Amino acid sequence: MNKKRVLLGGDADFIATGQDFFSNSEKFTIMIAEDGEAMLAMLEEKPDLAIVDIDLPKRRGDECCRAAKEGGLSPATLIALAVSTEKRRDVGRCIDAGCDVILPKPLKYERLAGVATRFLFNGRHIPYRFPVRLTVSYGIQPDELTDNHSANLTATGIFLETEKVMPVGTPLHLVFDLPHGGTTIECTARVAWRNNRTWRSASLLPSGIGLEFLEIEAWQVNAIEEFLYSLAAT
Repeated sequence: MNKKRVLLGGDADFIATGQDFFSNSEKFTIMIAEDGEAMLAMLEEKPDLAIVDIDLPKRRGDECCRAAKEGGLSPATLIALAVSTEKRRDVGRCIDAGCDVILPKPLKYERLAGVATRFLFNGRHIPYRFPVRLTVSYGIQPDELTDNHSANLTATGIFLETEKVMPVGTPLHLVFDLPHGGTTIECTARVAWRNNRTWRSASLLPSGIGLEFLEIEAWQVNAIEEFLYSLAAT
């Protein structure tokens, strides 16, 4: 069996968490970089996946990512940048660097498992969704929102059509109105999967991002469910 090479870049606690997770399986070979200069050197070895703290010393994690993706150092390596999602400016830096995944700090086993399954072993699950075209305002900053349209909707998430396909894990603020009843849904979400030329998860859907609702009130979920029930009944 060809093992997947995983490069970990961060401080001692960050690396220890990654080692604890990936060392539990014989599917992985672990590489370690304690600073940005070591990260750049190891990216030249073209690992399958790099999980990098954005706050690496000597060279920031987003700078290393940009060197790999845009500079041609290791464009095929899948790169997950770990960031405190409360630091919206750092989240923007991750997106601008062209990373594949944004992981919230501190690292959690379930997030690492999701990244390994989805990106290294093609384990993608796309639940059935009702086709619905809604105008959705969304953005990293609640006061800087962009308008676009949905392609489908469930009670737990929504798919947005966009050519700007953000990394998996990107936290977003959402606002949209349900038809007929006029209920406004305002909540937070994260990019759960993406659909573009590189990661074509659903061939019948346009370029865009599948969002998972996170902080959403129960009454808003009920309103979405009632709307979907009305669609199912027609």
